[in-house]
Amino acid sequence: MVLRVNEVAQRYGVSPATVWHWPQTVEGFPGPVRIGPGTTRWYPEDPEEWDAQARGAAKGGRSRPDPTERSACTKIPPARRKEC
Repeated sequence: MVLRVNEVAQRYGVSPATVWHWPQTVEGFPGPVRIGPGTTRWYPEDPEEWDAQARGAAKGGRSRPDPTERSACTKIPPARRKEC
């Protein structure tokens, strides 16, 4: 079984476009696997493993931001972001 982008998006409560951006913008988030011409999917264990690592970090390991939470700093111009 493999997951479509809509299924991954529903799992995290975000849009499919957000899921497509996460592999480039969220540390460690898995990218899709090409399974045919014009067809990409996620193996279910890939997001699950990423979730487990995030939970492990929250229990005392290295912390990383939750991609579903928007930072107040994203609305600040880049020149002033160093304050965040």
